[in-house]
Amino acid sequence: FKQLLRMEFNTNTNKSIDFKIKIVNCDKKLMCDKRGEEYEPKYVDKIFKHGRQYDPCAEIETYVVIIEKDENEKDINNDDGDSKDKDENELHDNDNDVDNDEQEILDNISWLNECNVVSRMSPTDIYYHIKLIHSQCSFHEIENELNGPMGGGNNNGMAYHHGIHNAMNENYNSFDEIASELRENNINGARVLEMKWSNWEMLHELNRYDPDHQDFVEDIILDFFFPFITGELLSNIMAGKIKENDGVSIFDQEQMRTKFTLCIDYGLFSMRSPILQCFIKVCELSDCEKLLLIHKHLSVDVVVGQYSSMHIAAWRGKFKLLELLTKYGGDPLKVNKTNETAFEAGRKYPAKLKWFYAKFPQYAQ
Repeated sequence: FKQLLRMEFNTNTNKSIDFKIKIVNCDKKLMCDKRGEEYEPKYVDKIFKHGRQYDPCAEIETYVVIIEKDENEKDINNDDGDSKDKDENELHDNDNDVDNDEQEILDNISWLNECNVVSRMSPTDIYYHIKLIHSQCSFHEIENELNGPMGGGNNNGMAYHHGIHNAMNENYNSFDEIASELRENNINGARVLEMKWSNWEMLHELNRYDPDHQDFVEDIILDFFFPFITGELLSNIMAGKIKENDGVSIFDQEQMRTKFTLCIDYGLFSMRSPILQCFIKVCELSDCEKLLLIHKHLSVDVVVGQYSSMHIAAWRGKFKLLELLTKYGGDPLKVNKTNETAFEAGRKYPAKLKWFYAKFPQYAQ
């Protein structure tokens, strides 16, 4: 694609032009509205909950941005820790020259870039994402691995050993195997995005000309190239979900579990109703603990809308959850839109506040 573009540009100009291609995500409706294009929504049904009506999650589209390089500009190494910031700067270099509509688009692209955590995923994150979405192993097996001595990601994982060396494990499938091989070869999220067919063939004895192998690899890479497809589905489900007291974990519900992509920051997405905020409203503490255990890229203390997830936990009196969110790395002293900390949001629970301060004396007044 890049070669074709270069041929087109160089044919129609008097000078040789070098450029780089950046793939970005943006709210499709926003893009259509700002550019005067007709928008046909993918989701036409409203979400109903407790007698109220809500709009579905914004539809996220993927776009190609072509950025012309300066003659003196050096190629940006994708492995450079600052490459993300450099890419952001390229998109915002001409912020002073854009109008409000274009700025809104740029801001939306920047925000969705924060929501997309694929480039920050470790080999262990990749491993558990594939296990969670594609494996036939029960979540109980995955949870045992997370809690066990092999959960730290320093080896191939229990599922690898059980599947390869124990033929009795009938739940072990090809996705478990490829997940283990990716982790064994230290393949992180950024590397997955760069892998070519030759890499997959070397890794897993796949054949690019075999239709079944093509479908197999496509199922995996679509998760990482287009994470918002699954993120939108999960967002809509969680926004309309009501609290259930049946004692069944949400991760044991197959239709739900296959939507829990680890490629999206639930604390940020979606902006109208972040998945994490919806999750802690309707799910039991045990499921919240499971989510925090398996998902390592959650913005638990970032205010989206009026509150952060920590404010909601405190306001609802869920101080054991607030404890988990604090241990996860959240800051209960961050203020919401009304300038309240999580403690102030939960001030109607003095006994629970006292219990929390006993756990974290550094926050005691």
